[in-house]
Amino acid sequence: MDWVNATNAEFVNAEIAVASVEGHLIELWDVSSIAELSSVLGYTLPGDFVGQELGLAMSSRIWLSRLLVFSAACSLMNKNPTSGNAASEELSEVNGRFELLARLAAASAIPQGVIDRLIAGDAVSAVVGARMVTIGRLRRFLRSLPREISSLLQKTGKNGRQQRRADSPLKETKHDELLAVSRQALLDAKAVNANLTRTEAAKLFPSRYRWLTRHDSEWLAAELPSLLPSSGGVQGWFSYFDNEKERRQAYQNVVLEFLRHKPGAGRSEVYKEQRRAMTWLLQNERAWCDLHVPFQAKSQSRFEWYRGAEPLVLPEPVLKSRYRDDDERTALSKTAVLRMRALNPHLLRSELVRACSSSINWLRHRDPEWLEEHLPPTVRDPKRK
Repeated sequence: MDWVNATNAEFVNAEIAVASVEGHLIELWDVSSIAELSSVLGYTLPGDFVGQELGLAMSSRIWLSRLLVFSAACSLMNKNPTSGNAASEELSEVNGRFELLARLAAASAIPQGVIDRLIAGDAVSAVVGARMVTIGRLRRFLRSLPREISSLLQKTGKNGRQQRRADSPLKETKHDELLAVSRQALLDAKAVNANLTRTEAAKLFPSRYRWLTRHDSEWLAAELPSLLPSSGGVQGWFSYFDNEKERRQAYQNVVLEFLRHKPGAGRSEVYKEQRRAMTWLLQNERAWCDLHVPFQAKSQSRFEWYRGAEPLVLPEPVLKSRYRDDDERTALSKTAVLRMRALNPHLLRSELVRACSSSINWLRHRDPEWLEEHLPPTVRDPKRK
């Protein structure tokens, strides 16, 4: 590879390059003309192989002519000619490996066309798909190859695939086509619904939306900004984080921003709207969730049973559906009882027990002494004997 790049940089004119390399080959191999190289090497070379090789783009196959031309060009540019014998030994070694590969393939009943396709960079599945050989036979053959032959085959195949990808315009064309189709899908959806959200877009066309988040995230962010942008740098939920600290900060920022917009939201609502962030935080930062994302306050039951002369004043609800631990539930139950009695000092013991049934039932088991101290005294009904 380096020989080709160096030759292209050294010679600005193809004719000058051909004449220089041919003259150096004649001098290097001590022959009178390029045509005599075939008889010296025992390998038939085209009469204009120097011009062909210099004009060719790199391919996946390393042929003898390729090695001859660029080894001579490298030697010429370095002003340090390699001896003909050393060059001949190097070329013979490489050529011998390809000849050995061909003989091993023939002995294993592997067609030469299969070897040519593998050298050109075709995958094993593609070769088998062409029904040139069975997958079992080909895999056994590849496993039986000597290490140096296997390495040579893999290297040439890799070079061939890289070159085909570089030369093929299909990849760029396919990318442009997917870009246009995906963008148009989003624009069409926005034309119907001007308030389209990212969640709705992901449900409408999941594959197109996913492609945009991976390959055109900047355009997507401009056309469809997140409703809750975070200071942690998260754009959508397909972003990647460098470390856990960055992930934690980003998820916490999103949840806090949501609570800032809806301060009365309970944990279930936050989880529904920010499912991915809440799932991660509940698994890894449970204490932070308990502190910043409280459960929604338990709704107060109705009090149609109350028939007192004075109105019943209801305090702000403090009970929850779930608690961090028993101590928190005990403390909140005491607070509920004290608030109810402070706002309604006229309540009888039975009325207070009914109004704060949940708290009092809990305190009877957790702290009966405190409960008995703060409940109103028992008053006997005068109608009963």
